[in-house]
Amino acid sequence: MTFHSYGQYILHPWGYVRAVPSDHADLSRVGRKIANAMYKAGGASYTVGGAATTLYPAAGKKVSNKCNGIVWY
Repeated sequence: MTFHSYGQYILHPWGYVRAVPSDHADLSRVGRKIANAMYKAGGASYTVGGAATTLYPAAGKKVSNKCNGIVWY
C-alpha cells in the first residue's frame, strides 16, 4: 500500500496490470480505513484503489513487488 499526498491517493496492488490480486477486498478495506482516518485528522479526501486502475499501469512500482504471497496488513 502506498500513500501519495500530492495527488491524494492511497494505492494498492497491482501497479503493472489492471487485474486485481486475490486479496483485493482486504486491501481496499484497509485503504478505506486509512483514508477515513486521514480525513478525520486533517480534512483531506483520498482516493483508494489499485495503482494501475486508479492511475495508470507502470512497471517497477513497490506496491506490486511487495504483494506476492506476503500478508502485510
